[in-house]
Amino acid sequence: MRQYQIYLMDPIVAYDYFGKEHIIFDLFKGAMKAKSKEHLSMLQKQIAYITEKIPVLSLHQYLREKCIGTTDYHVQSYIHEVSSAQSKARLTIEPNAMILAADGNYEMELFFFEKIRTFSPYFLAMDFINERCGWLQPVKKERYVYE
Repeated sequence: MRQYQIYLMDPIVAYDYFGKEHIIFDLFKGAMKAKSKEHLSMLQKQIAYITEKIPVLSLHQYLREKCIGTTDYHVQSYIHEVSSAQSKARLTIEPNAMILAADGNYEMELFFFEKIRTFSPYFLAMDFINERCGWLQPVKKERYVYE
């Protein structure tokens, strides 16, 4: 089973850390492995500073509208599930993060990733088991030319 934690990042952080998401990943991983309460508290404050609360109700309604009519799609409370013959995925929406758990091939997790990324371009997904992370919709950096 693959599991992703998906966070809504501050837009400024998303622009500044595009291409350097491993630094953000290391911050979250450090918080998971913090040995002292003081260190954990400091890391949690940093995480709170660079993330935004997920608008749970808005995202929930958005996903229901986008997914309604999809075969084998079910929603109960703030838990969305979709499945096919080869895969299944479950998305749990919480104010601080979303949890996406998937089995089988990548079809159903990509289904949710596509829907979420159209809601906001600032979502960062992290897989702590396989030590991977990435933006659901890569942020384009503006380039300025000065003469």
